[in-house]
Amino acid sequence: MLELQLMIIGWMLVSGILLGFVFDVWRACRAILHPGRLASSLGDLIFWLLATVTLAAVLLISTYGDVRGGYLLCSAAGFMVQQRLISDHIQQSLQQVLRVLFRWLVRLATWLGLPVWLPLKFVFQQGKAVNKKRKMVGRALKRLIKRKLALFSRKRH
Repeated sequence: MLELQLMIIGWMLVSGILLGFVFDVWRACRAILHPGRLASSLGDLIFWLLATVTLAAVLLISTYGDVRGGYLLCSAAGFMVQQRLISDHIQQSLQQVLRVLFRWLVRLATWLGLPVWLPLKFVFQQGKAVNKKRKMVGRALKRLIKRKLALFSRKRH
C-alpha cells in the first residue's frame, strides 16, 4: 500500500514538473512573439485547460480517478520546484531554441505555400499597379478640375 502511494506521489511530482516546463515554453513564446492582451489571455486559458486535462489523466491512470488533496499538493510542489530551481536556468536557451524553431517553421510554411502564394502575390502586385495608375489618373483629374474652377472664379477686370 505504501509503495502504491509513493508511486502516485512520484507521478504527481513528475506531472507538476512537466507542467512547469510547459509553462516555461509558453512564457518563452510570449517573450518572443509579444502577443497582445487577448492572445496572452487565451494562451493562459489554453495552458490551464491543458494542465487540468493532464492532471486528470495522471490521476485517472495512477489512482483510477481517486482525487485527494495531497495528490494535488504534490503536483503543485513539483510545479513550484521546477519554477524555483530549473526555470531561470533554461529560459534563455529555451527562447533561443524556439526562435530557431519559429524561423524554420516560417521557412517551411513559405516553401510549402509557394504554389499558393506566388500566384496570389502576382495578383496583388497587379492590383497595386492598377491602383497606382488609378491614383495618378485621379490626381490628374483633380488638377484639371482645379484649373477649370480657377478660370471660372477669376474676376475679370
